[in-house]
Parts: sequence; structure tokens; C-alpha cells
Amino acid sequence: EIYVRLRRADGEYRWFTFSPAPHGARHKRRWCWLGMNADEGPVTDGRLRRIFDMLPVQAAFLNVEGTSEFSNRQTLDDFGMTLEQLAAWQTSGAIHVDDHPIVYAQLDRLMTTGQMYDATTRMRFKDGSYRWMRSRCVPCRDAQGNVVRYVTVQTDVHELKHAEDILAAEVKLLEMVARGEPKAQVLEALSRSLEELCDGCRCGVILIDPDRMRFRLETGSG
Repeated sequence: EIYVRLRRADGEYRWFTFSPAPHGARHKRRWCWLGMNADEGPVTDGRLRRIFDMLPVQAAFLNVEGTSEFSNRQTLDDFGMTLEQLAAWQTSGAIHVDDHPIVYAQLDRLMTTGQMYDATTRMRFKDGSYRWMRSRCVPCRDAQGNVVRYVTVQTDVHELKHAEDILAAEVKLLEMVARGEPKAQVLEALSRSLEELCDGCRCGVILIDPDRMRFRLETGSG
């Protein structure tokens, strides 16, 4: 069976199921095609896809192998990518390469145990910037309990994640000061925290000698 979308006279596409079968002798074989309107059927879910396209949130379907087979309009518009590029996230840059191990681990758990995929990763938007996105994915089952697809919804949590990271860095520095750790170690931790919070940033601390004649690099590589 082949599932394709055919354009109606009004310009709107609808899902159809085609079942080709051979007809006639092998040396004169022809093919007989039976086409049926399957737009509202349980397999292609054409109506469901149109509903997802109207949602103002990022949503997608994954097949039983964990590969994206549908991304709604909001997702495609936000990332400025095709469905094929989003499906090939390992090479297209859709997901930050440092977060690939998280995605692999979450997908493996989802497909082997059925536990909900819930992870925060960096995804690249159409302006080239990476933002933290929380993805939650659950299995959808048929009447017999078999998984037929996975549905995922993504939420932009970039500002929240950034605020949490700043708070965690502040708590770490205050704890170091409270323990009386050397000033050089506290400043080094401060520099590293700023580099982690700001992509592409190099941070160092320069102190002025008491005579105000010389600078001294306290932390960082300059």
C-alpha cells in the first residue's frame, strides 16, 4: 500500500491509499491500481495533521523507529528547516552536537520501556542561534496496545534555563566564599561560570597592583 496526498479541484491536498496489484501474464504484465480516500482514516490521520498544523506550539510525530515523520507548521517555521532536515538531526545541526547523547539515551528509553521522553536540549532556530527547548514525547498505541507512533511537543524554555544556570552559579560561588576558599579559586570559578553562561565567551580577571603601575592576570588565558 502506498499513501500519498492528491490535490483536489479546490487546491487542498487529501490523503489517499493506493493498492497496486499485477494483472495479466508476466510478459504482458500490467498493474491495476485501487485508490481510496484515506484522509480521515486511522493510518495517515490527515485530519489530525491539519489540527496540529493550526496549533501555536511545536509538535511532531515520530514513527516506531523514532524518526520524525511529521512536523507541524509552527515547528518548520521556527527552525526554518524541512521535515527531512529535522529528521536528520544527527547531521543537519538541528540539535546541538553536545546534546546528542541526551537525545540517544532518551529515545532508547522511550522505545524500550515506553517511559516518556522528557529532555531539555539546544535546538537551532532559523536565525542560526541555539535555544533551550524542552521536548516531551509519549507513545500512541492502537486498540491492541501496539505502539503505532510517538507524539512530541516542544516548549521554549531558554530564558528559564538561563535563569536557573545563573542562580546555580551564584550559589556555587557563595558556597566557596562561605568555606573560605582562596580568592584565586573563587575568581577562577567565576570566570568559568561566565564562559558557560555566554556561548563563545572567554573570561579572565585582571587585578591592579597596589602601586597602580602594573596589571596582573589572576584567572583566564588572556
